[in-house]
Amino acid sequence: MDEEKKGTENIEAVLTFCLELGLKVADDLEDGKISTGEAVSLALQIPKAISTGKKIKEAIAEAKDIDPEELTKILSLIVEKLNIKIE
Repeated sequence: MDEEKKGTENIEAVLTFCLELGLKVADDLEDGKISTGEAVSLALQIPKAISTGKKIKEAIAEAKDIDPEELTKILSLIVEKLNIKIE
């Protein structure tokens, strides 16, 4: 088994895609429905969803190998993407 740290590249890619897509869906649903244009915009995300989906197993392996510094990096990414203000 490789003893090198796995990093967080795949975790970051998966989280970024999921958070951005989730926020887009939430924005699109603010009026209670998804318009044709919004549906097309979401459909255009399918290729990225497929490529991101291929990274999930490696992201899980990275998560099992995560250290406190990497965890802080991931939490910072979440805070940034969700526009959370920490005081």
